[in-house]
Amino acid sequence: MIITEDPFVAFAEELRLKVASETESDPEGVQTEDVFTQNIAEYLQEFGELNDTFVCFYQKKDMKINAYSISEDNRMLDLLVTHLKHDVPPAKVSRTEVAQAAKQAKNFLIASFSGLHRRIEEASQAFDLAQTLFELKDDLDSVRIFILTDGVAPGEPISEEHYGNVVISYQLWDLDRIYRCATSGMKREEIVIDFEQLGGPVRCLKAQDQTGLCSTYLSIVPGETLGRIYEKWGTRILEKNVRSFLQARGKVNQGIRNSILEEPDMFLTYNNGISVTASGIDVRSQGNDGFAIFKVTDFQIVNGGQTTASLFHAKRRDSAELSKIQVQMKLTVVNKTDDIERIVPLISRYANTQNKVNLADFAANDPFHREVESLSRTVWAPDPSGGKELTRWFYERARGQYLDEKVRSGTPTKERVFEVMHPRNQVFTKTDLAKFENTWNQLPHIVSRGAQKNFAEFSIALREWHDLSVDQQYFENLVAKAIMFKQAEKIVSAERFGGYRANVVTYVLALISHISGQRINLQKIWENQGITPALVNEIRVLSHRVHTHITNPPDGQNITEWCKREKCWTSLADLDIDLTPELRLELVPIGVQASGHTDGTKDNYAGDHNDTAVIDKTKAIPANVWLEMSSWARVTGNLESWQRGILYSVGKLLQRGREPTAKQAKQAMVAYDKAVEKGFKTADSGT
Repeated sequence: MIITEDPFVAFAEELRLKVASETESDPEGVQTEDVFTQNIAEYLQEFGELNDTFVCFYQKKDMKINAYSISEDNRMLDLLVTHLKHDVPPAKVSRTEVAQAAKQAKNFLIASFSGLHRRIEEASQAFDLAQTLFELKDDLDSVRIFILTDGVAPGEPISEEHYGNVVISYQLWDLDRIYRCATSGMKREEIVIDFEQLGGPVRCLKAQDQTGLCSTYLSIVPGETLGRIYEKWGTRILEKNVRSFLQARGKVNQGIRNSILEEPDMFLTYNNGISVTASGIDVRSQGNDGFAIFKVTDFQIVNGGQTTASLFHAKRRDSAELSKIQVQMKLTVVNKTDDIERIVPLISRYANTQNKVNLADFAANDPFHREVESLSRTVWAPDPSGGKELTRWFYERARGQYLDEKVRSGTPTKERVFEVMHPRNQVFTKTDLAKFENTWNQLPHIVSRGAQKNFAEFSIALREWHDLSVDQQYFENLVAKAIMFKQAEKIVSAERFGGYRANVVTYVLALISHISGQRINLQKIWENQGITPALVNEIRVLSHRVHTHITNPPDGQNITEWCKREKCWTSLADLDIDLTPELRLELVPIGVQASGHTDGTKDNYAGDHNDTAVIDKTKAIPANVWLEMSSWARVTGNLESWQRGILYSVGKLLQRGREPTAKQAKQAMVAYDKAVEKGFKTADSGT
C-alpha cells in the first residue's frame, strides 16, 4: 500500500486496491481488466457520460472490446476498450497506445457489421454483441468509442470519422480525467454551449430575480440548433433524473415525431418546449431588442428530453427539415455552485410533474438512502468467529464517499484502522442495493437490464412502500441479501459457465426467493456473515438449471435480450423445481417472525390478526385470477414490474398449494386493488 499526500496518487492507489480486492475475492472467473472497466464505467454513469453498460471482453488479433451500451431506440452505441498500465503513481500512456486501442475497438465494430458473430463461440457474450451489431448496422446513427486507461494520456482529441451513415467519435478517459470529475463538486465535466457556433445567439427575455438563488430566461430556440446540440453531446445534456427516466420508460414519443415530419411550422404551438438549467451564462444586451444568449455553461435539460432526442433522430433517420421548427426554452441559471446539487434535482422533479417521472426521485439525496447511509455508519456486523473483530458494511450513497472518509481519518495509521473496520469487500452502492432488493423481490429480468435501469425501477417501487421502516432490522436483512449475492457470484464463477454470470446469479437467487416464499433465514445469514452449506449447494445446483434456461431462448433469440424479458423469468418460475430437503429444513417456519421483509415492516404471522386476515383474503382469490391479473398488467402496462412479479408469485404459490407470507399478501392485495380500480376483470366471470 502506497502512503502519499498527493490526492491524485491516493485516488489511483485506492482504485488499484479496490480492483485488486474484487479480483482476488473471485479468482475463478473475473479478470482485472473486467473489474477495472466496470469500476470506470460506473464512474462515467455517475458523471452522466454513459447509460447502463455491460462488460463483454473480446480480444483477437487487432480487435478488442471490454464493454458496451446500446440506447433504447437502437440508434446510439457506446463501445469501451481498456488499456491498463498497472502502475501507481500512474504511468504515461503514449499517443500510439491510445490510437492502437481506438483502432482495436473500431475494428471490432466493422468486423461485427460484416458478420463477426459467425466466427465467435455462441456461448459467449461477445457473440450476442457482435450479432446485435450485425442486425443493427443499418439502424445505428452514431458510435462513441471510449478509451479507458489507468495511466495519464495526452489530451489531444481523436478526430471524428464516418463509416457509411454511422458517425464514429472517440472519448479518452485517463485516470487524471476520471479523478478531476470524481473530486469536483459538479461530479461531471461541464458542457459549454456556444450558440454563435450553432447558428447565432438566441434572443431572450430575462425574468426578474427576487431570490438571488437563480436567474431565469425565456427564449425561442431553432429546432436545427437543438438537434445539433444533441448530435454533439447526446444524453450528456439530459439531467440525470430525466436520463434515468427515459432509460426506464420507453422510446421516443411518436406524436413528437409526427409533428416534426407533418406540421413543423406548428411545432411551437403543439409542443410544451424544454426546461434547462445551467451554472453560468453569457447574456448580452441588444439595446432596444432586449437580450441574447451567447454561451451557456453546464447545459442540462431537466424537462423535454424526448423533444430534443426526437429532433435529432427525425433529422438523422427521416431526413426531416428542422428549419421551420422552433422550440420554447426556459433557462434557469443557478447562481451559486454550492446550490447546484440541491436545486437542480428539485427543478427536474417539479418540471416533470405532468408525467410519471415524478413517481421517483432518482437522486442519492432521497431520505431512504440517507437513512441507509446513517445505519451503515453505526451498525456493527458480528464477528462470525465469535471474537471481537467487529466491522461495518459501508454504504456509498454517493460515489467516492469511502475514499473521502478514509482520507479524513487523518494519518496513515488511522487510514489502516479505517480499512480494517470497513473492509473494501463490504462496501456497496445505491445501484448494488437496488440489485440486491430487486433480486430478492423476484425481478431478475429487471436486474438484467443494467444498474441504472434497475435502480430507476427500484426507486419507483420504493415510492409505493408507504410503510417502509428503514431501521436496524431492515439494514441487517439488506446486508444478508448482499452477502447472498456476493457469495453466489463466487459459487457461479467456480462453475465456469463461460459467460452470463451476472444473469445466472440474479436468476438463481430470485428462484430461491420464489420457491422458498422468501423464507430464507436472513437473520442467520447476518449473524454468521455467511450462508449455510445447504444454501451454497442449492445455489450451485440451481445455477446449472438457470444457465441452461437462459442460454436456450425460444426462437433463437439473443441471450442477453432474452434475460431482460419478463417471460424469461416467468417461464423459469413455471418449471417444477423444489428446494433440497436440507435447505427446506432451514427455512423460517410459518408462524415465526420472518427475517426478510419486502416492504420494511416486521412480519409477525403468529398472534397478528391483521397478518392472518390478509393471508386468508389472498388465499380466497383463486390462483388463476392472480396469474391472469399478472398477464393483464403486463399487456396493459397498468402496474409496475415489481407489482406484476408479486401477483405472479402469489398465483404460483397458491397453484402449488402453498401459502404466501404476510408481506407478499399485503403487497399482492395492494396491487389487486389497483388493478381492479384500473378496470381488471377476470376472463371467467367478467368481474
